[in-house]
Amino acid sequence: MKKKYSIIPIVAIVLAVLTGLFISLFTTPVLSYITENKSPRTEIPHSDGSITYEYKDYFYTAKKVGKFMQFAYKLNPSQENLEMVSDIYSPFTYINGIYKGNTPPADFLKSMVKYQKLSYEKGYVEGESTYVVPSNSDIKQLVKLSDGIRYAQALYLDGQIEESEKLIEKLIKEIKEDSSWMRDRSYAGYLTLRDYFYLVYSTTENVTVKKWVLDTEAEIEKQANKSSVLSEYIAKHGYLFSNPDYESYVTNNWPEAQVGGYINNVPDNNVAVDVEGTWFVYENNFDKNKEIINGTNIKAQEWSYSNFGYEGLDEIQDNRLYLVPNPGEEGKIKLFSDCEVYAYNSSGFDGTCQVVDNKVYTVINRNEIVVLNEKGEITDSLYKTDDGEIKAILVDGNQMWFVCGNKICRLSLNSKEAEEIYTDIKFDEFLCFLRPISNHEVQWLELFRTDKSQYECERACYFEANELYYLSKEYIPDSQPQELIYPEAHWWFEEDSHFKDVQF
Repeated sequence: MKKKYSIIPIVAIVLAVLTGLFISLFTTPVLSYITENKSPRTEIPHSDGSITYEYKDYFYTAKKVGKFMQFAYKLNPSQENLEMVSDIYSPFTYINGIYKGNTPPADFLKSMVKYQKLSYEKGYVEGESTYVVPSNSDIKQLVKLSDGIRYAQALYLDGQIEESEKLIEKLIKEIKEDSSWMRDRSYAGYLTLRDYFYLVYSTTENVTVKKWVLDTEAEIEKQANKSSVLSEYIAKHGYLFSNPDYESYVTNNWPEAQVGGYINNVPDNNVAVDVEGTWFVYENNFDKNKEIINGTNIKAQEWSYSNFGYEGLDEIQDNRLYLVPNPGEEGKIKLFSDCEVYAYNSSGFDGTCQVVDNKVYTVINRNEIVVLNEKGEITDSLYKTDDGEIKAILVDGNQMWFVCGNKICRLSLNSKEAEEIYTDIKFDEFLCFLRPISNHEVQWLELFRTDKSQYECERACYFEANELYYLSKEYIPDSQPQELIYPEAHWWFEEDSHFKDVQF
């Protein structure tokens, strides 16, 4: 009898262990670890010495734990489990996996449609989702729209083209009818559709489907012309949708994707100074997790900051410097310095602020170069002039290049002595300095317009101070879609055939 009763605690222990495992696997973040893509990765070296990694098999996770994750969701249909399983069976995974020649599990397409539909229909659930959407932003609508687009992509990839088109038309109708979308930044909703249109246009051989894409884009473009932001974009570029080929689409090499946003208000050839590991002069890392950005530029792209849930946007003033945390960090934009730092280009190319070695070099009152400390306080004045405005600066080692009036000058940071280097630029056409080359070579980018068109054209310029050697090359603006040679380091060695004459 004693042996019989001794079984009871053993059974209880086993049940407790199983219950613990169940809770751990199906109701805690343990599943997050299990469902992470553990596929072996390929190292891809780049010319700048950096290395990126790419999965060898995009379907690795689906093959290893896909069935298990589906079972987990069936047992516990929570928002967290749904997000995990829909992430495993996502259009992104399928598109990239097929492009790389990976073989998907037999049930992948069917599961992709099923879980993308569930995600779309259930939508974002506050307090249950694995991410947080600020209640005072439009991003909730964008999340719903993005879920719908992924579902439409899944339908298309599964061959349900007609159903896919109907869903897209439904989403477009919802955008048109919802008055809360009708603000400039809300047109990001329309442009989120790019990912769907470009997939379909670059993969279908059906002429009718291609025409549907183009007709739908044309209708959206008419709506977009009601937006001051997008009408300016269309006027500058000549198009709203670029419709890249399949190779460009899959590799994310389409023009609008290069800046990581839906709307590109900056010139497409964004080759500003590469300092501290970033491209933009005004966005250099200040303390690894924060950037210093001019309030004018923040306002110009307010939709983007709103979508990322930033706080403090209502307090932003033009021509003041703000400390902006990286996405995912503390979401409060804070005033860094109350000094007036004029932004000559609200689209982003504002070269009047640069951060080097915990020093902030900037221009105040349009005519004085100063140094700010980490508290935003002026600690030194490097140069002041009454001979025109200072538009751009570039710090390189112990010297600085800057534009003043129609001159490019070189300033020694040690002696604070400045000298004129080149005296034949047009202040209004100067956009930004390019990468520093040496203490006597400088390059920059200009934007100008011809009498034949309203579109801005681009001119890359190089000057060698010791030899007084000047070189410039002009080429067609991005309003004429085609492959361009961007003016990066040593662009002047490229063959002239790579630089086309400006034609309209």
